[in-house]
Amino acid sequence: MSRLAGVLLVCGFILFSMADLVYAAGAPGIVFYVSPGGNDSFSGKSAQVTAPNGPFKSIKRAQQAVRDLKAQKKVIVPVTVYLLGGRYETTESLVFTPEDSGTEQATVIWAAYKAEKPVISGGKLITGWKQSENGRWTAEVPGVREGLWKFRQLYVNGESRQRARIPNEGFLRIAGTPDGGVEVNYATPAQRFVYRHGDIDPNWKNLNDIEIIVYHYWVDVHLPVKSVDPSNNMVTFARKSSRRLTDDFKPEGARYIVENVYEGLDSPGEWYLDRTTGILTYFPKPGEDMRTAEVIAPYTTQLVDFRGEPEKLRPVEHITFRGITFMHANFDLPTNDAGDLQAANTVPGAIIARGMRNCAFDGCTFKNLGTYALQFAEGCTDNRVTGSEIAFIGAGGIRVGGGTPDTSPLLHTGGTVISDNHIHHLGEVFPAAVGVWLGHTNANQVIHNEIDHLYYTGISIGWNWGYTRSVSRDNVMEYNHIHHVGQGMLSDMGGVYMLGIAPGTVVRNNLIHNIESWGYGGWGIYTD
Repeated sequence: MSRLAGVLLVCGFILFSMADLVYAAGAPGIVFYVSPGGNDSFSGKSAQVTAPNGPFKSIKRAQQAVRDLKAQKKVIVPVTVYLLGGRYETTESLVFTPEDSGTEQATVIWAAYKAEKPVISGGKLITGWKQSENGRWTAEVPGVREGLWKFRQLYVNGESRQRARIPNEGFLRIAGTPDGGVEVNYATPAQRFVYRHGDIDPNWKNLNDIEIIVYHYWVDVHLPVKSVDPSNNMVTFARKSSRRLTDDFKPEGARYIVENVYEGLDSPGEWYLDRTTGILTYFPKPGEDMRTAEVIAPYTTQLVDFRGEPEKLRPVEHITFRGITFMHANFDLPTNDAGDLQAANTVPGAIIARGMRNCAFDGCTFKNLGTYALQFAEGCTDNRVTGSEIAFIGAGGIRVGGGTPDTSPLLHTGGTVISDNHIHHLGEVFPAAVGVWLGHTNANQVIHNEIDHLYYTGISIGWNWGYTRSVSRDNVMEYNHIHHVGQGMLSDMGGVYMLGIAPGTVVRNNLIHNIESWGYGGWGIYTD
């Protein structure tokens, strides 16, 4: 054998021993496949479900395969993980750390395979339905009676259903409060109010599982019932509101509804969860067959959790999600949180990131989530959300905000591009949430989006009231179509809402219409 032939043989061995790992020049890169019908013992190198090279079954197995490549230093070209169509149920967050990162030349892409529709779901299927009385159906939900699972949303055949409520339409009115009259500052805490005779019944089933939701000012207040005293028509709650409950920019008294009340289960499409027995009761809509219906209750709060370490300069970076649907994130307020902060600011994102850099969500769908859809927190820079749909969300669309003027610059967040998205039908659980929230953050671009059908504000910019130092600066909002905002639910809001010092802010060439507040406010552009 000649020396040249020997060299070619060795080079060929090196190249092709890496088959399907590092491709020859001009090839698209490394490819793995995942399918709900796959097997984690397969190699993941083929979309065809056949051993031994068929698709992985789980996203975590594919994630480990990418990490193994990095450990072998074989990621010198882009890596694409294709998800075949189907539902990928996750009962815990998919966690991405710096070890999952790509590079500028070798991005890691998680993408839908061809035209298929993969769904990452944080929900669980509810099965075993039995016909009950008066047209209702029941199912026992494992883990509820044991206190391991509580949910406040339910989806039947892909559509959200209403927790049993009183009244079915409109609102009840608070009659008064013993914690101060109209002369008391609105920020006076309150833990009880006087109801009008007949509006609340102390004999309702599972009284402590009932939640009263008060709508006033620019917030919604979520108050679990502790006790009801019919002698003076007083209802007391298990948590405090940080704001006085009585007024609402109108003299009639603040509006409220009662939810998760069994006695309110009287209309098709309503449901009730009895946490003492674990029994879920549902009143089907016409045409719904509970023997074949897909019923999903959300279980996992964070579907994807990006855990970079910005303080140590260890970001999660160069990861792209493309064409993937994210659904069914669960969330309930902590014991001491009434949810009454502006913009539903204590509600997290179903996708949450810290220390994420140069990552993207392109052509994705975020639907039927009980939280905000996405949250870019401390140390997130130069990320993108493009060409996506965010729809039918419990809170808001996108939250961007990290470190304050008093924290390390490594924790500051900015440079986010939010463009060409349709963000709509938000605030289904927390109406005070906004379409795009830019808090302590700078140099973001919110452009060419349609934002519509929500109850508070389309785009909110800035998070310091007054003339104190602010990270908020150089944010650009242009060519957005913002409409049907407020819808008569809350006050002190607008299509674009700006708060505090924010040098370099630009709001231009937006089409804003149908902005309707409950009482005070309701502007196209609101400079607070």
